[in-house]
Amino acid sequence: MKELNVTNSEISSAGNENEEVATSIKKVLRHRKRRLASKNDWQSFNQEAIRFYKRW
Repeated sequence: MKELNVTNSEISSAGNENEEVATSIKKVLRHRKRRLASKNDWQSFNQEAIRFYKRW
């Protein structure tokens, strides 16, 4: 499994600013990870995760 470009520590530091935002990031990432893992499309998942994280 490749490492995600959005790290847990980045999500945690977002949580220090706003716990609700961090929780929703984690939920969306978990959902997208499951959905895309079935396609073995990690590069696409990484791009999605970055795109989503940068919106916050």
